[in-house]
Amino acid sequence: MNFVTVDTIYAVKETYFEDWLGEPTRRARRSLLIAALISMATALTHTNPSRIDALGIEVTELAARWLPWLFFALLAYLVLEFHLYAARDKLRLRTALEHESASRTRSLGISALKASSSPTENPAIVPVSDIESQRVMVEATQKLVEAFNDTLQQSEKAAKRQLKIRFHFDVTLPIVFAYLAILMTLRYALW
Repeated sequence: MNFVTVDTIYAVKETYFEDWLGEPTRRARRSLLIAALISMATALTHTNPSRIDALGIEVTELAARWLPWLFFALLAYLVLEFHLYAARDKLRLRTALEHESASRTRSLGISALKASSSPTENPAIVPVSDIESQRVMVEATQKLVEAFNDTLQQSEKAAKRQLKIRFHFDVTLPIVFAYLAILMTLRYALW
């Protein structure tokens, strides 16, 4: 018999719905998306800037030919950096979910042991009517707990679906966008 407390539900909610991307991963994603956007714009318009006023750089003709390769190298580095940071954050999230699940299972087991133990030391001397009332009480509690556990499991499934959607939005889409920018930059550099 497993008991689920309100604290367990809040722990599940916090684990699944917390913002799982760390600040370094967010910075890497932002840099990757900006570099990919600039690279794609350069590749689509087939233009190389002759000056970059914000940096005070004058681009020569030779440097302009190597600019797509510079974008390619920058994008490759940023994709690798983002992959590493996202993998670290995913591992951290998986560890937190496993730890939360293990601690919940451990607390459920302890609660079940406490609930199943008899209030008296020797059940042989308890009157029959008390044993029957305890059995009825335990059965009713088990049914209530099973219904509560089913609700909790349904909530966990919904939370896992939302977590997968967030993962694809936070990680997969920027990576696909970056790979598309890399392909466009390579095509532009080779033609």
